[in-house]
Amino acid sequence: MTAEFLAGLEEITSLYAKTKGLVLLAEQFDPESRSNIAIFKEQRDALDHIMRGFGECFDKTKEPDGVYLRSQIEKARGHLFRSAYDALDGVGVSCKLRINEAMIGVSLDAIAAVYPDYYRHVSEVDEIDLKIAEHRRKKDVTEQTIGNLDAYCNDVNRLSALAKAAFHRRPAFQEYDKRARAKILRFIVGVPILLVVLVCVLKFAGDYYLKVHFPAPSADHSAASPGPSKTSGT
Repeated sequence: MTAEFLAGLEEITSLYAKTKGLVLLAEQFDPESRSNIAIFKEQRDALDHIMRGFGECFDKTKEPDGVYLRSQIEKARGHLFRSAYDALDGVGVSCKLRINEAMIGVSLDAIAAVYPDYYRHVSEVDEIDLKIAEHRRKKDVTEQTIGNLDAYCNDVNRLSALAKAAFHRRPAFQEYDKRARAKILRFIVGVPILLVVLVCVLKFAGDYYLKVHFPAPSADHSAASPGPSKTSGT
């Protein structure tokens, strides 16, 4: 087993640990692992190349081929990078779906009251989308570096934080809209009742005013009033 092969294994071990953390994050957003098939395939292929390298080292019939070992390490490294990128791709898509799910049916008034930073965060999500597109372009093996992977991780972590910010406000959105609907219902029911009461009050006040200021003639007064005089004929 050559020193170069051992150094390659050390790098791959560190890369695998980072990839495993990203896979666990992807599983949090997709518990059924529907989007993780590609991730598992890349990890399986990486393991296959590592085992081939070990097979070359443990072959007692010849000396290990350094070129072959180097190629197996590079291929395993490429598969693990693609596994990490696939995990980040899945998390990014899941985060955007979660944001959309959290905002379905939410009124503009509720957004303004509960989540005033929403539209600023939407602009930030759009910017992260552009960065993610660039990161995905760099999934090509020749451009895969820990630096690129870490930058992709940072963008996806920020997207995850924005998704949580929206999703955690869902109960507050529902409560606000519930109160708003109750307020509208009180208005719809209360205004007609108030109008009926107001009409009744005005009618009563009008009748009272007429009764006080323009009383109707009493029956006794009408009977006592002299009628027209009759002239006797000659």
